[in-house]
Amino acid sequence: MPLALLLLAGCASRRAGDALGSVDFVFEGERGDKRVQGSFTRPNKRAMRNTMSHPAPRWQSFLVPGLVEPTWLARDQLDSDVYRIEIYFANQGYFDARFLGWELRRESPAGKPVQRLRAIGHVAEGEPSLLAEDVVFVGIDKMGAPLQRRVRSMAVLEKGDIFTLEGYEATLRSVRGTLLDRSYAYAKVTGNVQVRADEHLVDIQVAVISGPASRFGAITIEGLEKVPEPIVRELLDVEEGEPFSASAIARTRAKLYALHVFGVVDIVPDLSDPTSSTVPVRIQVKEAKFRELRAGPVFEAETGKIALMAQANYKDQNVGGRLWRTEQETRVGVGAIVENIQALPALRPADLKPVLDVKGLAELPHLFGGDWSQVNEGRVEVGLEPAYSYFAASFAPTVAYTGFEKLRLSLGYRIRYFDYFDYEEGSLDAIEDSPLGRDLTDPYLLSMLEQRVVYDGRNDPVNTTRGWYWSAALAEAGVFDEGDFSFFRAVAEVRAYRGILSIFGWDPDTVVAGRLGGGIIIPYGSADTGAKPVAPYAELLYLGGSNTVRGWAANRLGPWIDVPCEDAHEFPLPDLPADFPPLELPHACSTLEHQLPAGGNLQLFGNFEIRKGLPLGLTGVLFVDAGRVWDRVDKFNFSEIQVSVGGGVRYGTPVGPIRLDVGFRLSDPEYFDGHPRPTVHLSLAEAF
Repeated sequence: MPLALLLLAGCASRRAGDALGSVDFVFEGERGDKRVQGSFTRPNKRAMRNTMSHPAPRWQSFLVPGLVEPTWLARDQLDSDVYRIEIYFANQGYFDARFLGWELRRESPAGKPVQRLRAIGHVAEGEPSLLAEDVVFVGIDKMGAPLQRRVRSMAVLEKGDIFTLEGYEATLRSVRGTLLDRSYAYAKVTGNVQVRADEHLVDIQVAVISGPASRFGAITIEGLEKVPEPIVRELLDVEEGEPFSASAIARTRAKLYALHVFGVVDIVPDLSDPTSSTVPVRIQVKEAKFRELRAGPVFEAETGKIALMAQANYKDQNVGGRLWRTEQETRVGVGAIVENIQALPALRPADLKPVLDVKGLAELPHLFGGDWSQVNEGRVEVGLEPAYSYFAASFAPTVAYTGFEKLRLSLGYRIRYFDYFDYEEGSLDAIEDSPLGRDLTDPYLLSMLEQRVVYDGRNDPVNTTRGWYWSAALAEAGVFDEGDFSFFRAVAEVRAYRGILSIFGWDPDTVVAGRLGGGIIIPYGSADTGAKPVAPYAELLYLGGSNTVRGWAANRLGPWIDVPCEDAHEFPLPDLPADFPPLELPHACSTLEHQLPAGGNLQLFGNFEIRKGLPLGLTGVLFVDAGRVWDRVDKFNFSEIQVSVGGGVRYGTPVGPIRLDVGFRLSDPEYFDGHPRPTVHLSLAEAF
């Protein structure tokens, strides 16, 4: 009833008149002949629309009439925008451009109280003006030849290019930035543009006043309370007596923010005396909260596995007032192996197994200098896989170097203890006796060296909208005598994110994301050394599930091992109403139960997503995933890669988005006959 009254009130208050529905432009030549949109490269319709002062059309007013007031057509304001559009063209080098007038087309049926109009602006752009010669630089004669060449190379525009205001201003910024990085702290760069309108030519002159070459003076740091100043000073790329450099200031700002202990970092060079050869620098910081605790329930469900857990995360960025960092995450709860989500009502208490995952990290930054850190990681797990339960514990000390911007190099050692437990009677025996030759040494000890390279150019690690991320990790097991296995493993992936700013003048609030990755395991050595030249079953490569290739149950996209159906545990059906739909029970003789994942030594996968922002904090996603795991490297066959498509939604929370995806396999080869399609995935955080 309130909604109906609101609708009636909105309709009653709505006046009649002309409303602006859309704005478009048509480009015409000097003789009035029509020209194809895009016949010149610089001006575009979206940029032209953004120069206008007339309010943008409200498409919602036509979608829900009466609730949203339309954008009423203001003819005077539309006419005043003519000057803005002509200025825009002049800034793109079209000094002869003339606005010919507006054409208004009615798009609403006759008799409607509100008439929707389409405004079409006709523009004769004329001929573009080109640079007559390369940019002329004045005031650089006394500089060294290398610096002169560097300054001249900063010209964005060259002889024959169409003049643009953006290119001209970018040249001035680039020249000044070059001088600021070459110790000229007081450099001034000005420009002059001469337009020869009759010839459609432009001359550009850039005047440079470099001032004295300067060095950093005294460095003062203000705002420190609990963060030790000596450690902060070790991170500074600005040092007293070193040549002045704007890049050094930018790197210092980035390093201080990367400590995660400062909410504000402001670095101010004192340029009050342009005759001085020293530039004092004042660094002002404001400390943020060092400790953070988050806790809450976590429910993950997908075809093949479910888990209900309580989770707690704790971080401290300044342990002992030394900028040592600790992180701890604990997940504890219960889990079960299921055929699909529909099987949840048939679960019994006996089907639920305990799950535990405790991860800890202690990082000692700047232990060996400003760019070096020592990291210790530990983990204890009680987990659940389709074929077994397990207990695992690992410890990994690592040394990392972060001296390169956005790049992290690490070298470490990992020792891991692993113990299998039968999830279903006979499953481990079936794996061990299979012709695929899986090793089930129980328990086993894994000892390996690890090297890792990570480049993280994302603008945000959780809600990424642009940037690149790539990583490569190598591991050599069996280097030391205490390990039970010897093999080489390499895994790598690259991710790319790009926000779509415009689609035919429409701002879609959309992010396109892609990922390509793979891995390989190569056994080496001889059993005579005491370490088996093979990777144990639990350490093989797997695909399928919410974070790799959706549309497949967890770890199922690859070879499998058949378990005889009679070994499957069966139990009586519960008493259900006669009209209750049939259940696919998790412990009946199902495909997923008598075909256990076997893993492999080679994997290849890829993902492509389109993420669209929606109201109420939601995000809609369409995705295409592909991949495959092969038993051996020599069995690789590109034609065997499986593809799935699907969609989902995310809901943003302080700890990351809650994600629900549904994937559909595009093909159903006999090899995977009987595997569920579609497949549901419910988890926390994006897939990548």
